[in-house]
Amino acid sequence: MRRVNPQESSVDLRQRLLELFPATSLRKTFVSRGTKEKVSRTVASSSDTKHLGAVADFIDKNVPLCKQHVYVFSHDGEAVLPQSITNGEMVKSDGDHALYLARIEYTVVQLDPLKRTSIDFLWPIRIELHQNYLLVRFVVLEKSIGSYFEQEVMVRGKSLSEETIMGGLLADGTVSRADLNKGFKALWHRDRIDAARIRYKEPEATVTRAMDEEKGLKKTNPEKYEELRRFPLHQSVFIPRGGFAEVGAFTADPTEGFIGFTRYFKEGATGDELIRQILSSN
Repeated sequence: MRRVNPQESSVDLRQRLLELFPATSLRKTFVSRGTKEKVSRTVASSSDTKHLGAVADFIDKNVPLCKQHVYVFSHDGEAVLPQSITNGEMVKSDGDHALYLARIEYTVVQLDPLKRTSIDFLWPIRIELHQNYLLVRFVVLEKSIGSYFEQEVMVRGKSLSEETIMGGLLADGTVSRADLNKGFKALWHRDRIDAARIRYKEPEATVTRAMDEEKGLKKTNPEKYEELRRFPLHQSVFIPRGGFAEVGAFTADPTEGFIGFTRYFKEGATGDELIRQILSSN
């Protein structure tokens, strides 16, 4: 396994890591001005131990502000925070949660001239231990790989995936995928969310229904809403209501315990309260 201690990472790797986070948070935390790329480069350039600790603190605190994929696992009280994850390791822990960095390599082919090469990233992953649940947050690696090269490139593969990392967490048998149907349906019933695109499993078929943009199923077709409440919900798009406007439309697969946030959040306004209410209602 390739080690991912930030002290052993290059300036370029640290810069790519920091560029995953909102520019406003970077400027505020490190009291710096300029573009996200400039601020990230400045912060990444220092390898002082105290400074690297501050970078780890920043990443840990700001993961909930990022575009992210959240996977929820159930446990029976025996689960603990892992000391390492597939192709990565713990860089910070704080009681009920820990921050991990995994190294992921993208293989690319430059087209002119034809050349095979690769580029590495540090991938921040935050694992949170709750009384009945284990939450795994993956920051979305969304920046175009081609933007790091002067020539046009094609991505041919990557060395690591969310599924691989989660497979490692499931291997010891102390956690299992959480079924969040009850929690989602409770919030839906209370008009805290509605569905813009819903996928659900009937006894003999899987059905997908899409609504007009910004129009929720319950609001526009309450009869169909009442009908499908009886069925398990799968990969769908939900619209937040009543106090969750800052979350924006988000994706979720309640049956598989998945929630995906597609926007950056401002400090003090994240999807955490939405997650908390789903879990407390589940």
